[in-house]
Amino acid sequence: MAFKYQFETILNLKIRMEDMKNAELKLAIEKMEIEKRKLEKLFKEKETEEKLFKEKQKQHFTAEDLRLFNNYINTLKRKIEYQESIVKKEEKKVEKVREELIKASKEKKMFEKLKEKKYEEYMHEYYAAEQQVVDNIVSFKYNGSGGAEDE
Repeated sequence: MAFKYQFETILNLKIRMEDMKNAELKLAIEKMEIEKRKLEKLFKEKETEEKLFKEKQKQHFTAEDLRLFNNYINTLKRKIEYQESIVKKEEKKVEKVREELIKASKEKKMFEKLKEKKYEEYMHEYYAAEQQVVDNIVSFKYNGSGGAEDE
């Protein structure tokens, strides 16, 4: 009789769940990295504009130029704040999925360990039964041949 693990279907489900969470984590990390790059781009744009403003200050600068620059910098600041909130949201998603992956991995390992334990029990019973058969054969031969020698 071959070994059959009664929770094999559940174990397979746990393996698939872990694989899905791995893929989900990968996507969440990729999305978070994209949002971080967008934020970095906004910071660089703001830095570039501030340097440009300092260069233009050395030249003739009108009040209208100053107003436009301030409006643009304020717009960039708002975009940066918004992008920072998006990055934080994506970081939280990554952490949540990472925790779900850890949970899925633990559940899978639990069923794998149970399978190993059940297999060891099965093998122990199998070898015990096999030894019993061998003992019966030896006992039968011994008892059968012992009677023939007495005659």
